Amino acid sequence: MYKDIGQNKRRTIYIMALFFFFVVAVMWIFVKFLNGSMSIFYGGLIGALIYTGLSFYFGAKLSLTVNRAQKIEKKDNPRLCGGENLAITDGLPMPAVYIMNDPAPNAFATGRDPAHSAVCVTSGLLDIMNDNNSREY
Repeated sequence: MYKDIGQNKRRTIYIMALFFFFVVAVMWIFVKFLNGSMSIFYGGLIGALIYTGLSFYFGAKLSLTVNRAQKIEKKDNPRLCGGENLAITDGLPMPAVYIMNDPAPNAFATGRDPAHSAVCVTSGLLDIMNDNNSREY
């Protein structure tokens, strides 16, 4: 599992670096072939750095906000927040749990690291879940 976590972190860095270099290349092409000024290139470079940093640090919060997810506590839904034993067993902190009001059965996890992670579940998924291990939907 720790190998997968490290691999995912490396992939995130690669994707963010690729985005940054793509923006730099587009700005360079714009400056060279369309006779733009170098201030446009430097502005694009600074903008790409800011955007990359903001998306890394605030991307999880943004995805939860866009989906209008509501944070819940264990007292609100003990059935959904019962993953503490699993988190403790794996040596990870319990992620924040969110519910979004959507009839489609779906869920997603987000966060830049285990300390800043969240799990979001739709109300549609909660409606079809049961507490036994059978596959009766």
